[in-house]
Parts: sequence; structure tokens; C-alpha cells
Amino acid sequence: MASILPPWINSRLLSLLVVLTYVALVFTYGESGWLIRLVLFLIVPMVCIWFPEAMGSYMGYGLATVGVTEESPPGCILIIGWVLLLLPVIMVAVIWVQL
Repeated sequence: MASILPPWINSRLLSLLVVLTYVALVFTYGESGWLIRLVLFLIVPMVCIWFPEAMGSYMGYGLATVGVTEESPPGCILIIGWVLLLLPVIMVAVIWVQL
């Protein structure tokens, strides 16, 4: 059966579910300072996942003196957003394996 939703909706909904899970875990088990840090950390991955075309079309200067001179493929921006979003899970998994 074909999905009637656009493909990006699935990515947005899944990323929102991940973010809400992170927030619920930190709210339940963490300190208030960690919640603020988590929300600030999650801004960039969420923007990359929700708006990969806009992020990929950015050309200009960033935080460094070297600027972005070409557009980036939206698919790459989306993948980078997912890697950043899942980075806390990846870090916990690596630490758990090393124990």
C-alpha cells in the first residue's frame, strides 16, 4: 500500500519521537541544566532533518573564516542530521560495550 504522506513527514515524525524520548529521559532522570543543554544540542540536528533543502542551499560564511562555496545535497544534510541526533545513543552504546 502506498503512503499518502510525503516522505519527509516520516522523517520529521520519527525525529520528533526521538527528541521527545530524549527530553522525557533527561526530565525524568537528569538535572534541569542537562535539559537546557540537550535542547540546545538538538536544535542543529532537528533543523538538518526538518529542512535539509534550506540547509543544503546555504552558501556563505559559517563560524570559521572558510566559507561554503557550493550547495550541499539535501540527502547528505539529512544523514548528517540523523547522525547528530542519534549521537547520544551511539555514545551510550560505545560506553556500554567498553564496560
